[in-house]
Amino acid sequence: MTTRKVSCLLLAPLLLVCEQAALAEETEIELPSLSIEEEFQDPQAETLEGTEEQGYRVGSANAGVLGKLPLKDTPYSINATSAALIKNLQAQSVADALKYNPTVNSASGGDSVGGGGAFQIRGFVSENNESFIDGVRMYARAPMEDKERIEVLNGSASFLYGFANPAGLVNYTLKRPTAQRLATFTTGLYGGKQVYGHVDLGGPIDSQNRFGYRLNVVKVGKGETAVNEQHHGRYLLSGALDWNISPDTRLALDYSHFYADVEHGDDTFTVGNKVTSIPHAPDATKNYSPAYSISRDGYRRYGIEFDSRLNDIFTIRSKFNYTRILTYRRRAANNIITNDGDYTMSRSYRESIRFGRAGNIFLDANINTGPIAHVVTLGFSAEDGNTKNAYPYASKKISFPGINNLYHQDPYPDDVVGDTRGRANRNVEKLRMTSTTLADRITFNEQWSAIIGASHITIVDRNKSYSNYLKTGTFSRQPKNDKERTTPSFALTYKPLSNLSLYASYIESLQKGDTAPSTATNADEVMSPYMSRQVEAGIKSTWGEMDLNVAAFRIKKRNAYTDLVTNMFKMDGQEIHNGLEVVATGKVTRNLTMTGGFTLMKAYIDKATDHALKDKTPQGVPEKIARLYGEYALDQVPGLTLTGGLSYTGKIYVDSLNKLPIPSVFTGDIGARYKMDVFGKGITYRLNVSNLWGHDYWTTVGGTMSLGTPRNVALSATLDL
Repeated sequence: MTTRKVSCLLLAPLLLVCEQAALAEETEIELPSLSIEEEFQDPQAETLEGTEEQGYRVGSANAGVLGKLPLKDTPYSINATSAALIKNLQAQSVADALKYNPTVNSASGGDSVGGGGAFQIRGFVSENNESFIDGVRMYARAPMEDKERIEVLNGSASFLYGFANPAGLVNYTLKRPTAQRLATFTTGLYGGKQVYGHVDLGGPIDSQNRFGYRLNVVKVGKGETAVNEQHHGRYLLSGALDWNISPDTRLALDYSHFYADVEHGDDTFTVGNKVTSIPHAPDATKNYSPAYSISRDGYRRYGIEFDSRLNDIFTIRSKFNYTRILTYRRRAANNIITNDGDYTMSRSYRESIRFGRAGNIFLDANINTGPIAHVVTLGFSAEDGNTKNAYPYASKKISFPGINNLYHQDPYPDDVVGDTRGRANRNVEKLRMTSTTLADRITFNEQWSAIIGASHITIVDRNKSYSNYLKTGTFSRQPKNDKERTTPSFALTYKPLSNLSLYASYIESLQKGDTAPSTATNADEVMSPYMSRQVEAGIKSTWGEMDLNVAAFRIKKRNAYTDLVTNMFKMDGQEIHNGLEVVATGKVTRNLTMTGGFTLMKAYIDKATDHALKDKTPQGVPEKIARLYGEYALDQVPGLTLTGGLSYTGKIYVDSLNKLPIPSVFTGDIGARYKMDVFGKGITYRLNVSNLWGHDYWTTVGGTMSLGTPRNVALSATLDL
């Protein structure tokens, strides 16, 4: 297809919108019928794939060692964001994609350095850029364009995934080959002047559908973002190949190469010990970083998956991936020193490479003991990571002279000459984690079922510090962070009605110790592993074409925080989080789709040796979150859908003593989507305006603040080739 013809296809609908609107009342228009009614009536709801027509409802999700399960029969809180919703939100980061998940609070600022990979789930912060791809862990920024869905498991997940942060985890499902030919091209602006193009191809390779492929190629130009003089460029090449060896056996391969370059970005602020009140957030469209602030992220990932039903009893499942992850930071950090917004600036450098190998193998056995059915799973998961940093480098910040102000900025001084850069060849961390799990899914009858099991988890963590390397030429070995523990898990589900499930569960988790943030005096120091415990009870129900899920939880873990007086990252006492989550997704009427809900928490510190911490709200924890997103399809203009959303985040304390609060934040978004056929080709136009009122606000995590996303306008056109 020629460039001229593609351009005509993309532009022609704009000339016809007004004409169709004028004729809508005079012309009887026959809308295409939707053959999805049976899917909503399916008691298992596994055919729900999150399409627009299905109200973005998803029927099943990955549950780690238990495999793929129907969501309403899973006794854990899991919320899924489908590819259709990701595309319609025009999400270029995971923070964008999850902005209406009421159980998640993004811990990133508006510049999305690192891809917005750190989240607060149930008030706990996930490890920065720690995520899972198809159930296997990976530490890297994740692009959205090659993801079929995002599954957020709230709370402790050690039993399901072997080792996990008590916050929970984010699991990305890659786009796989399609049974029918697929070819789409999307172009547009992610915001500002960020022009991009995205090609998504897939389908069978042979006539017997034994081989299939999927290919996603993305290029985002380095145009200016919604923040002045800030540029985000990136590209993605992602491919997948499926070989259906037999009806019961499949071999799958995937490869992805991703690179992102953020220039003149990464606005981060710490708070000095003389500040008694957080200054009001300055203009978020302005840039508070020097031009030499650069952040780069990239990786190459190789994955393989093998599934086979051996016979009527046994099934084997296995996955493995290898990643090489590059991280480069030449980042500036601003330290606010007065209530009036005066701040000083410093800059640090880092380049690191992480080599990761992770995988699992599970053997399932379907066994009946009289009227009771069992699915017994024996599984083994392991990961081995080696992180290397470039040395020598200025691990301690280089402080620049002078004082600037948030509301009256002066030019930044030139960068310091002679900043050393060695190759990333010095080992700073070697991490090995293994988990052996035995699980039994028991079905007593149509109403009662249970899951019982235990995991034996081993963590071996070796760290080296080069903080004095520039002075002494030597490194020091950190204390060994080794631990092993057997952790039990229990869950019980009762279904009084086919559309209603009640459940209760208990999970213990052993997790890798928290890592001190880069802004702390003991930056990158890894704390010792620790246990967390979670009790959860919930209700999952379906009413018409709406899914409603409610979960109450109580979680205990060690308290980690940054002392704003010493700027040291410490562990003291335990955090206790009691909370309630309510999430609803689906179609309210034929024309109205809604998703959202709220989280209410009471979080506090207990058993701290520092009595000043007792009963304080943990640092950086919002106790109130509410999100709502809606779409309304206009009958008067077939193909036109109006969209919009609201987000509320309650007060958050920057400090551990609860003296420095960030006020609550309320933002709104609007948008529209228009679909039509031109020359036999389907075209979809999208427009999204986020932070409609241009509200300036702070976000925070671990004692570090960032500015929220300013008003941003994104638009795109997708052509079905």
